[in-house]
Amino acid sequence: MFFNRKKNTEKTEAGITAPSGGESSDGEKDTLAAVLRILAEYALPTKEVPADEFQALMESLAKKILVGAGLENGEFGERGLKKAYAQIRQEIRRQRKAESQEYSTHRQSASIIVADLVAGLRKSLEERRGHDAGIVNALSEMEAAVEQGDLDNIKRVCSKTVHHIREVVAVQREKDQQQLATLSEQLRSMKEELLETQSQMKRDPLTEVLNRGAFDSTFSQTVDIANASAMELTLYMLDLDHFKQVNDSYGHQAGDAVLKEVGRQLIRCFPRKDDMVFRYGGEEFAILCRNTGKNDAWMLGERVRKQIASRAIELPELTHCQTVSIGCAVLQAQESPDIFLKRADDALYAAKQNGRNRVEPETVP
Repeated sequence: MFFNRKKNTEKTEAGITAPSGGESSDGEKDTLAAVLRILAEYALPTKEVPADEFQALMESLAKKILVGAGLENGEFGERGLKKAYAQIRQEIRRQRKAESQEYSTHRQSASIIVADLVAGLRKSLEERRGHDAGIVNALSEMEAAVEQGDLDNIKRVCSKTVHHIREVVAVQREKDQQQLATLSEQLRSMKEELLETQSQMKRDPLTEVLNRGAFDSTFSQTVDIANASAMELTLYMLDLDHFKQVNDSYGHQAGDAVLKEVGRQLIRCFPRKDDMVFRYGGEEFAILCRNTGKNDAWMLGERVRKQIASRAIELPELTHCQTVSIGCAVLQAQESPDIFLKRADDALYAAKQNGRNRVEPETVP
């Protein structure tokens, strides 16, 4: 019966099912290839396994799965697939191990800094207790002198107590300043390390611009601030023209080279702190420009388009010039983030429909 039929498969220790008789469906292969690409896209950068290296490796393995064979040494069919599955298990294990070690290192570093802070505060409190005991003894001596009624002795004891308190205050002030300087340096170092880690996690490893996750966490907040402060804000949506033909004709390494060069040009064209460049997905980029309004939006977009089109990109088989289509929108008063993004996206669609390699201005509702 239908529900008693079993597929002949071979289970692996990593949970990946390797077909033993070439029976894997196209759907299964597509799903596994998609999983590999997702793992590559969201891989954390580590010292042992650079994110771009892991991304390229997963893309290569995805291709092997999709064609149903290993592409190396002319091995096709079941033998090639088994080698590909084995390599997938090995490389994913290596990446996850490197990510785990990187996380443990950061966690250990933070634990050491916190432990030093606690030890420093404990030492400071203990020293203060010692000084406080000395002051209490000096005050007790003053009380005894007052009870005796000897004015000369009272004067001597008071002078001694004041001198002691001044010494304690001076010593403690110096120690407090030293401890504050030490703590400030430790906190500064910790902040820099956290910011560096955060920056790496928010950057696209291939193009070195901000990634989609950074866009999703920044866009709505930036629009809200602009609406609240009446700040001018322009959004560009940029797409590489006929990019699929580059990948299909010259391979994904050539496509990566084109994406890297476009990323470099965008960083050069938008150098201000008010400008944020994102890889929105695939061959699409988004640029948010604060303090940029309607008078400058189209002109700036046109300058970017010309700059990218003028660059000759050296590929293994030819010199390539890449054109881009750009849609731009300027934030309207109290406009929602969703509508703002849709207008920029609609403008990009219009630029592609009207012939590509052009900047299309917004449509205002």
